Amino acid sequence: MMTVCTESLGLKSLIRDEVARSKIGLVLYDGAAAVEAGGTVAFPDTIFGDTFTKTLALKNEGHSNVTLTGPGAVSITGGSGAAAYGNIVQPAQVTLLPGGTATFTVDYTPPLADADYACDFVVNSDDSSYPAYAFHGSGRSTQWHGSKAIVSSPSTVYGSPHIAIDTSTDPDTIYVSYLASGIDIQKSTDGGKTWTGVVQAVSSSYYHSLAASNGNLHVFYMNTSYSPYRLQYAKLPSGYVSWQSVIYYSANTSYYGMSNSSVVLAGGNVYLVFNDTTNNKLVVSSSMDLEPMYMSFTARDITGGSTGQTGGFFPSLRFAGSVPYVTYLDGKAFKIAYGSLTSPSYKTIYTDATYNMGADSLAVNGANGVALVGYNSNDLYSTASSTLGGTNAWSAPAALTGGMENSSLSENLSLAWSGSELYAVYYRYSSTSGLRFAKSLDQGTTWSFQWLDNDLGSSGASSSLAVAGDCVYIVYSTPSGHPNGYSITIRKSLDRGASW
Repeated sequence: MMTVCTESLGLKSLIRDEVARSKIGLVLYDGAAAVEAGGTVAFPDTIFGDTFTKTLALKNEGHSNVTLTGPGAVSITGGSGAAAYGNIVQPAQVTLLPGGTATFTVDYTPPLADADYACDFVVNSDDSSYPAYAFHGSGRSTQWHGSKAIVSSPSTVYGSPHIAIDTSTDPDTIYVSYLASGIDIQKSTDGGKTWTGVVQAVSSSYYHSLAASNGNLHVFYMNTSYSPYRLQYAKLPSGYVSWQSVIYYSANTSYYGMSNSSVVLAGGNVYLVFNDTTNNKLVVSSSMDLEPMYMSFTARDITGGSTGQTGGFFPSLRFAGSVPYVTYLDGKAFKIAYGSLTSPSYKTIYTDATYNMGADSLAVNGANGVALVGYNSNDLYSTASSTLGGTNAWSAPAALTGGMENSSLSENLSLAWSGSELYAVYYRYSSTSGLRFAKSLDQGTTWSFQWLDNDLGSSGASSSLAVAGDCVYIVYSTPSGHPNGYSITIRKSLDRGASW
């Protein structure tokens, strides 16, 4: 008796399942994965403004024909981010035989960065189980990242790029300057995705540096249209479309030492740092008046006078709060002046009895101390002090990767902190040459390395580094044999240099 009952119930169950299966027709597939009615199709993270096209499939898994209906069988019905989806290419097949498939595509174009976009879709058919097969789309947008040429030409040589980020604007304004016939400048307000046309700040120049804050752009440069050359400062105030004020820094035309010199903004003041090669002095000039028509600078000799200090080549000026730190070269030694611009303290960081020192780059972080990466004619070395001012012992200078990271050009070395991470970018000239990115998590004691571009050959490349939050920006010049030709190329990482 129990056996008969069990068989009867089993037969009813089989019939019921078969009837149910016979009603199931259309099934949506995202690749090999079936998407149930009411389910979600995930679109990949996409750079805002770019388009990702996703192909989806409809399969008839029933036993009867399924006919797609309406002028557009697949349509958008709503959703908070529906504007990011569109350009649906409808299935070519209107009627699907059992086991038959038809595909359609949907474009996903997020209009803004760092946002989520949701959309509701429906597939209309005469399928008895789901005549209106609803599903959802979900996607996120990202900032622009990767690599692109800001400017390129088959014949124009570009060089000496600098990058400055004004984080006081919303969104951030990114400025890139470089040398062509003079100092050319372009800016981006969408994270480096698009760039304005070229504005020439100076028609005849060579060395220069760049800084930006509160909507203002500052340039310190050597004007080569004069003989002898002059050092000049220029400012592009917020809202102006052309340079409104060019200030001659000094009538003393012996100030030629612009290599690695810079303009620095700190505490609402403008600082200019450079080497006076005639008098072998390091000069820091500051102005507390940011109005360009009336700006005047006060010069301070950091290494001369009664201090007994000499040198001043390749200076790097940084601030921790209001406290200045200046590193410079004196023959075969790296030195630092710190604490005050009027009566600084001095310390010799590193001495090499064999080689004269070369370019150096300084980075200051209030929580992590001071770090320096420098170059002699043999290698790149890093050293650091865990306290500001270097009042404790600096770490023993360590050659990056055992002497394999030698760099040969003075403008190829940039250093920056981001939280507890220390970054460096430079041109490596060795058995394999190219642009290198290095990151240290222990104040420069050990480093990890990445090739950013090894299509630069032996011609070299000048580069510049800037950090804003988790974003790392690097701009550099490329030679004629590069895939971008002569260019200024930018690379951007969204994850502190882990990927580009």
